[in-house]
Amino acid sequence: MLDHTSQRDLFGILLPLLCFCLVQIPGTCAANSLQPNLPSTQPAPNVTSAPLNITDHSDCPIKIQPVKLVVEFGDSVSANCSTTITHEGMGWEASDGGVDMMQMVQNITWRVESLTHWDMKPICYINVNSVQCELGPSVTVYKHPDRVSISTVNHTGPMIEGREYELQCDVQNVAPVHLLTVSWYKGQHLVKRENFSDKSPFPFNKTTTLQISPSRDDEGVQYRCEAELNLGPEGPQPPPKVTSDPLNITVYFGPELSNCPGVVHLNEGASLAGYCLVTGKPFPDFYWKREESVFDPTTPLNRNSSGEYKIIINKNVTSLTVEVIYGPEISCGHHFIVQEDTYFTPNCTVNGFPQITENWYKDEDDILSGFPRTMYRNAAGNYTLIASNNYSNVSHVIQIEVWYPPSEISELQNENVSIGKDVVLKCVSYANPRPSYRWIYHQTSNVRIVDEDGVSRLHITNADGENTGTYMCIVTNVLGIKNKAVRVDVQGAKAACPLSINPQPVVLAYGSSHNVTCESSVPSASLSWKYADKVLNESTLVINSNLFTDMLGWSGKASCLGHFVGLDDCQKDLNVIIYKRPDKVSISASSHAEPMIEGENYTLQCNIQNVAPVQFLTVNWYKGQDLVKSETDFETKDLSTINTTLVISPSRKDNKKQYSCETVLKLGPQSLCENKSDPLNIAVHYKPAITDKLPPRVPVFHGYPVVLICEASGYPEPSVAWIVNNNRFEGGNLTVKDNGGDYTCIANNSVGSDTRVVQVVQKDVSCKLVLKPPELLVKYGASASVDCSTATPSNHTGMGWEASQGAVGMMEDVQLITWKVDNLVHWEIQPVCFVNTLAGQCQIKLPVTVYKFPDQVSISTVGHTGPLIEGKQYELQCDVHNVAPVDLLTVNWYKGQHLVAKTSFSDSTKTPVNQSTRFHISLSRADDGVRYRCEAELKLSRTKAGTQVSSKVASQVLGLTVHYRPQATSVVEIFNETTKVVALNCTVKANPPPRYTWSSTNLGKEFNIGHPVLNISSMGSGNYTCTASNGIGSVSKLFVVKTKPRGGNRTTFWAIVGPFVGLAVVTIVGYVSVKTRTIKK
Repeated sequence: MLDHTSQRDLFGILLPLLCFCLVQIPGTCAANSLQPNLPSTQPAPNVTSAPLNITDHSDCPIKIQPVKLVVEFGDSVSANCSTTITHEGMGWEASDGGVDMMQMVQNITWRVESLTHWDMKPICYINVNSVQCELGPSVTVYKHPDRVSISTVNHTGPMIEGREYELQCDVQNVAPVHLLTVSWYKGQHLVKRENFSDKSPFPFNKTTTLQISPSRDDEGVQYRCEAELNLGPEGPQPPPKVTSDPLNITVYFGPELSNCPGVVHLNEGASLAGYCLVTGKPFPDFYWKREESVFDPTTPLNRNSSGEYKIIINKNVTSLTVEVIYGPEISCGHHFIVQEDTYFTPNCTVNGFPQITENWYKDEDDILSGFPRTMYRNAAGNYTLIASNNYSNVSHVIQIEVWYPPSEISELQNENVSIGKDVVLKCVSYANPRPSYRWIYHQTSNVRIVDEDGVSRLHITNADGENTGTYMCIVTNVLGIKNKAVRVDVQGAKAACPLSINPQPVVLAYGSSHNVTCESSVPSASLSWKYADKVLNESTLVINSNLFTDMLGWSGKASCLGHFVGLDDCQKDLNVIIYKRPDKVSISASSHAEPMIEGENYTLQCNIQNVAPVQFLTVNWYKGQDLVKSETDFETKDLSTINTTLVISPSRKDNKKQYSCETVLKLGPQSLCENKSDPLNIAVHYKPAITDKLPPRVPVFHGYPVVLICEASGYPEPSVAWIVNNNRFEGGNLTVKDNGGDYTCIANNSVGSDTRVVQVVQKDVSCKLVLKPPELLVKYGASASVDCSTATPSNHTGMGWEASQGAVGMMEDVQLITWKVDNLVHWEIQPVCFVNTLAGQCQIKLPVTVYKFPDQVSISTVGHTGPLIEGKQYELQCDVHNVAPVDLLTVNWYKGQHLVAKTSFSDSTKTPVNQSTRFHISLSRADDGVRYRCEAELKLSRTKAGTQVSSKVASQVLGLTVHYRPQATSVVEIFNETTKVVALNCTVKANPPPRYTWSSTNLGKEFNIGHPVLNISSMGSGNYTCTASNGIGSVSKLFVVKTKPRGGNRTTFWAIVGPFVGLAVVTIVGYVSVKTRTIKK
């Protein structure tokens, strides 16, 4: 087949072969660039071709991408041919989508929008240096099967077990066949796979078969076959598959009998269930017979049931002989208790048939001698009596206990354990009955005893010193007792000593005595005291301070000794301190009696007479109340007199200071025995120092004299004088009028002198005051402060605040002064800031608003209690208690959540008042249950003080109940012959609920009283009037009912009666209206 190959392809192949074989045939070896045009009818010109050079594909300088194409029949496909070298032309040859040779390109694409050629083989060619080479991709065109089906060959219906059958799988119209795989599945298991070798690219139908031999286990199994195209990695993933519908098979077998021997031996009580089991499909009919009677094989058999039994299956008979076996039977106890070394025989009897053999076993070992026998402790255990005959055997187990006293204790030994580790003491003794265990030891919280399986274990967890000691295990049962003691030592821990001494320590004043008690937390402890080689067998020790100091000195120890059960002997020491306060503590200046001079060193001495014990003594030096030195570490231990010193260098601040020394006996955390000397007053002389109050520059205003005040500190008190223009003026105060210049102040005393120069400058007078903040809003009882500053020169004569509360006295040499009140309680306060100058006084008032929130806000009705009546006028009153100021108060009235009115006040009263206001209301029935409230609001923002305070206090909620008369939506209702009416409904709205009465022209009296609904199913035509009334008013409603006549034409009747009925309706309506208005009035 060459239909897919162009003439150019043929020339490219045949001409090189001819040239190669014949070497040279003129006019035949044309260039391989020959165009595949259709042959011309004209003779070919005599032209010699250029040489044709053939290039091996492996060296062809072109690249195909992709090299393999897998495409479904009818889909689009493309491949790219590219080169990186210079060439004379390149193109694509293909049966579909060919591309003519092109020059000056490096990349050319073959593309088909819908591939319908099964054997497509596109070729890309290139001409380089008169040499042509070509290369093309591999193209696989595939198609899914139209259908895959499975069937049986030459068979329909159920299959018979063991026979051979053939299944056939048909795959229709698939390509390419050589890539097709057919898989056979039995259920989910693959049983066969088949491939095909046909290389044709065109679609074919393929058939494959599978041989099967079904068994009964294949009943209901499903077979299926699956066609899969293995197109490689270039194809779709996963590979395309088409599966057939499943083929279900049915397998017939039997009937069959199983477990059906000729003779069956059965124990008494058993049945034939499980013997001669019948199987088959379809399931056969069968039954059992015994002695010509139908028999149920599940019936339990007894010793009289032996004989021949038959099973009949589809009229086929099978016989079975049954023999029933019974016995042996044993009568015997289960538990026996014997004492060690006694002679014993159990009382047991055996019955049964046929002949029975008896055998005794102990723990599965045969006992040939049997019973009676002597019982030792190793003879205890379970004994089995087996009674048997030719068909069966039975057994009976008895338990024999051999009792004996406890053995010697084993596995209990001394233990050494590290601190924090665990240790277990194990106490084991063998006895029957099982013994009981008891331990004697020092009981602590980390010790627990566990008895199990006849063994007692004493567990010590996280061992510490309290666990060191002796542990005794005692074992008993009804036949005897044994005991053993061992020791536990805890390494790295101090053994516990359960002793306590009270009090501890003992601090005792010399000349007194005290009792000390030694106690133990362990019961039955033996206690004694030891001190100074003396032992006292008592728990209480009497300490006499005089005797103690003679024997042990001013401090020493006494020991309490303890002897315990389970613990080592131990002792605890008692620290005893005997003390004596100093007879006298005094302070003096060593070798100095004159006044001290500032800056020089002096020595003070503290003398402490007869104090002990000195090793606990501390000497503290004080200047006034300040501790300046503490001294300890005195070497002597006897009753002593101590002298200690303090070196000081006093300053002028120390003048008239008091120095003192104090002794402290630090005898324990609670024992501080303090003794203090009388104070030593010191006088310190120092040179004068002029105070900083004297400014270096002072302005003076014409006509306003200024007093220069020069003050100086110093001791002795210095003399002060002024030097002006070489003139001396004694005294510290100097009046300056108009003379400017330098003024010198001189201060002198016996220690030295000090000078200060003041420059006096003449100036004009000015005055300006500024308040910050300029206004004040403050809550009654709160704190408040305002700064007042001035730009007036510092030589003003003073500034201050005048106020009924928090006044500030006049102060000099300041530019700012603050009025401050911690608890403002003046309602009409008006603080005034002033400044005095040489030209006079300036002042400014501070506007202050003092406010207070109401104590209570309440709402009530005026002159009325209880429910309100619709349409009447009422007044609500809001009472605001104890509020100030009133001119900032606004009362807001709320109906529900809606603001309905506001009331303001013009009263200028500043103190708290009670304020009331009223609000007029007229209620309707819609206002029933409405809730009113009033709210007192202080408009604090009017003061412009900059402070925003939550300023609203609300009253309680006042709920209103409104009573209103009944009201009907209509006063007349007419029901004609076409209206189906059963009941008349006269329900109206009213508060309180109304009372209903009914009247009728038919009855002539009131009826159905108290009910708003009237059932008229049995009452007939007529006029029915309903009246609803309560304490406020009433309303009536007329119902005109025209029921359908029972026979005849009532048209004439109603033509006559109708006008009269209409007239009656009009009259009743008028009457109801007049009555309603009358009641309302």
